[in-house]
Amino acid sequence: MSKVKSQISSSKDSPGSRNSAFRQRRKREFLLGKNSSRIFTTGFTLIELLIAIGVLVIIAGVVVFAVNPAQMLVDARDNQRKAHVTAIHGALERYIFQQDDFPQSCLDEEGIVKDALLCEDDLIPAYLSSIPKDPTCGNGDSGYDVRRNNVGEVGVRAPCYEGDEEIIAGVWLDRDVTEEFTVTYDPNGGSCDPTERTVTYGETAEAPSCTRDN
Repeated sequence: MSKVKSQISSSKDSPGSRNSAFRQRRKREFLLGKNSSRIFTTGFTLIELLIAIGVLVIIAGVVVFAVNPAQMLVDARDNQRKAHVTAIHGALERYIFQQDDFPQSCLDEEGIVKDALLCEDDLIPAYLSSIPKDPTCGNGDSGYDVRRNNVGEVGVRAPCYEGDEEIIAGVWLDRDVTEEFTVTYDPNGGSCDPTERTVTYGETAEAPSCTRDN
């Protein structure tokens, strides 16, 4: 009996049994979370942080280049200018149609460029609620030019445009008085005889006989 006990005791104290016990104890400690703080305290290295920052900088540069916020602002301001010159030109055309004359405050002289704000007395409030102002320039004026050419056509221009194309509503430049064009008469639902006429710019032609439905 003592011989069996001594064999059991010697087997417990053997190196293999001690290693097995050590491994089991470490396994229990790991499962109990005793080494969790040691595992999660390991951070990023400096090189890893630099690589991550570099990738973020590259992505940000690509996004800014693709979106181009400066160009978006330019386009937004030019779109606003297009809406403004269209509104001013429309008001001038309505005035001329109804009054059968040019606004003497701003279109009294042929070929003379004036600021649209001078049209205020004739257009406000019957034809326009207010004279629009250019989003970046004006210095007390509207920042929009008005002009009637050599054949009485009216144009409105935005001289402070920022894009590639000039912003104009109507006709700005003078006409070649030898150029022919066709006029179609439309008296708002009435009838004209003739309905069309071919004339040249600068020609004084009799208006057709028109009957309007009022």
